[in-house]
Amino acid sequence: MNKMKSHKPAKTFTGHFPLTGLLRCPMCGCSMIRHRSKDIRYYQCSTLHSKGSSVCKSNLVYADKAEEYVYKRMEQIAAQPDLLSDILDRVNSKVRDVKRPLQEQLNYINGQIVEKQKNIAKFISMI
Repeated sequence: MNKMKSHKPAKTFTGHFPLTGLLRCPMCGCSMIRHRSKDIRYYQCSTLHSKGSSVCKSNLVYADKAEEYVYKRMEQIAAQPDLLSDILDRVNSKVRDVKRPLQEQLNYINGQIVEKQKNIAKFISMI
């Protein structure tokens, strides 16, 4: 009897790409993912990677340069409390805007659950 084991292929590179999914392709706006060629780390358009060059052109960005730029910019922002406060206010505002309809939907669903529980209780009492 011949047993075949399923296994995940070993990763060929386990480097760190902290900006994966955060960087955006300058051509199509999709997220950028990790890419490595020999010993050089890049970020690459995820659309190019998954759908090919007919959808988006190659937009390789040197990972070291992109990360250095982002980290320096973050330090600049963190050094300006007014700017940091403004960014935080905008983020909180967006969170509230996203949360509001979800809260309304949750309230509606909870109301429906209470109504259904009352109906179930009524039917049980009739039995």
